[in-house]
Amino acid sequence: MGGELRSSEKCKASGEIPIRDAEKFPALRQSVRNTYDALEHALQARAYFASFRNVLCNRTTALYRPDGIHLTTEGNEIVATKIGEMLTGRFRDSIAEGSRQSQGVLE
Repeated sequence: MGGELRSSEKCKASGEIPIRDAEKFPALRQSVRNTYDALEHALQARAYFASFRNVLCNRTTALYRPDGIHLTTEGNEIVATKIGEMLTGRFRDSIAEGSRQSQGVLE
Protein backbone atom coordinates (compact mmCIF):
# COMPACT_ATOMS: atom_id res chain seq x y z
CA MET A 1 0.00 0.00 0.00
CA GLY A 2 2.84 2.39 0.70
CA GLY A 3 1.77 6.01 0.19
CA GLU A 4 -1.49 5.21 -1.60
CA LEU A 5 -4.76 6.18 0.01
CA ARG A 6 -7.56 3.65 0.26
CA SER A 7 -10.80 4.70 -1.43
CA SER A 8 -12.46 5.79 1.83
CA GLU A 9 -9.40 7.87 2.67
CA LYS A 10 -9.45 9.40 -0.83
CA CYS A 11 -13.08 10.42 -0.30
CA LYS A 12 -12.27 11.99 3.05
CA ALA A 13 -9.29 13.79 1.55
CA SER A 14 -11.40 15.15 -1.31
CA GLY A 15 -14.25 16.19 0.97
CA GLU A 16 -16.62 13.64 -0.52
CA ILE A 17 -18.68 11.52 1.80
CA PRO A 18 -18.66 7.82 0.91
CA ILE A 19 -22.18 6.41 0.81
CA ARG A 20 -22.71 2.75 0.13
CA ASP A 21 -24.63 2.12 -3.12
CA ALA A 22 -24.98 5.87 -3.79
CA GLU A 23 -25.97 5.16 -7.40
CA LYS A 24 -29.20 3.60 -6.07
CA PHE A 25 -30.20 6.76 -4.19
CA PRO A 26 -32.30 8.37 -6.96
CA ALA A 27 -34.55 5.28 -7.20
CA LEU A 28 -34.69 4.91 -3.42
CA ARG A 29 -35.44 8.62 -2.99
CA GLN A 30 -38.33 8.39 -5.47
CA SER A 31 -39.70 5.28 -3.78
CA VAL A 32 -39.63 6.96 -0.37
CA ARG A 33 -41.16 10.14 -1.83
CA ASN A 34 -44.03 8.14 -3.36
CA THR A 35 -44.68 6.41 -0.04
CA TYR A 36 -44.68 9.67 1.90
CA ASP A 37 -46.91 11.36 -0.71
CA ALA A 38 -49.48 8.59 -0.30
CA LEU A 39 -49.31 8.67 3.50
CA GLU A 40 -49.56 12.45 3.65
CA HIS A 41 -52.57 12.44 1.32
CA ALA A 42 -54.32 9.71 3.32
CA LEU A 43 -53.65 11.28 6.73
CA GLN A 44 -53.75 15.03 6.14
CA ALA A 45 -57.31 15.44 7.44
CA ARG A 46 -56.59 13.54 10.67
CA ALA A 47 -56.19 15.65 13.80
CA TYR A 48 -53.19 13.63 14.93
CA PHE A 49 -51.23 14.06 11.70
CA ALA A 50 -48.48 16.63 11.31
CA SER A 51 -46.17 16.83 8.33
CA PHE A 52 -42.54 17.67 9.00
CA ARG A 53 -41.56 16.94 5.44
CA ASN A 54 -40.07 20.35 4.69
CA VAL A 55 -38.64 21.18 8.11
CA LEU A 56 -35.04 21.06 6.86
CA CYS A 57 -35.57 22.78 3.50
CA ASN A 58 -34.06 26.08 4.64
CA ARG A 59 -30.86 24.51 5.93
CA THR A 60 -27.58 26.16 5.12
CA THR A 61 -25.33 23.44 6.50
CA ALA A 62 -25.20 19.65 6.16
CA LEU A 63 -27.64 18.16 8.64
CA TYR A 64 -27.29 14.50 7.68
CA ARG A 65 -24.65 12.05 8.82
CA PRO A 66 -22.40 10.45 6.19
CA ASP A 67 -24.90 7.61 5.70
CA GLY A 68 -27.27 10.14 4.10
CA ILE A 69 -30.17 9.00 6.29
CA HIS A 70 -29.62 9.92 9.93
CA LEU A 71 -29.54 13.49 11.18
CA THR A 72 -26.67 15.21 12.93
CA THR A 73 -27.17 16.65 16.40
CA GLU A 74 -27.99 20.02 14.83
CA GLY A 75 -30.54 18.41 12.51
CA ASN A 76 -32.18 16.61 15.44
CA GLU A 77 -32.37 19.89 17.35
CA ILE A 78 -34.10 21.65 14.45
CA VAL A 79 -36.66 18.86 14.11
CA ALA A 80 -37.23 18.75 17.89
CA THR A 81 -37.81 22.52 17.94
CA LYS A 82 -40.40 22.25 15.14
CA ILE A 83 -42.17 19.38 16.92
CA GLY A 84 -42.23 21.45 20.12
CA GLU A 85 -43.68 24.44 18.26
CA MET A 86 -46.38 22.24 16.71
CA LEU A 87 -47.30 20.63 20.04
CA THR A 88 -47.37 23.99 21.83
CA GLY A 89 -49.74 25.34 19.19
CA ARG A 90 -52.00 22.31 19.36
CA PHE A 91 -52.11 22.31 23.16
CA ARG A 92 -52.83 26.02 23.18
CA ASP A 93 -55.69 25.51 20.70
CA SER A 94 -57.01 22.51 22.64
CA ILE A 95 -56.92 24.37 25.95
CA ALA A 96 -58.66 27.40 24.44
CA GLU A 97 -61.37 25.21 22.90
CA GLY A 98 -61.89 23.37 26.21
CA SER A 99 -62.18 26.69 28.01
CA ARG A 100 -64.80 27.94 25.53
CA GLN A 101 -66.75 24.70 25.87
CA SER A 102 -66.75 24.94 29.66
CA GLN A 103 -68.07 28.51 29.38
CA GLY A 104 -70.87 27.37 27.06
CA VAL A 105 -69.50 29.17 23.99
CA LEU A 106 -69.41 25.96 21.97
CA GLU A 107 -72.03 23.27 22.13
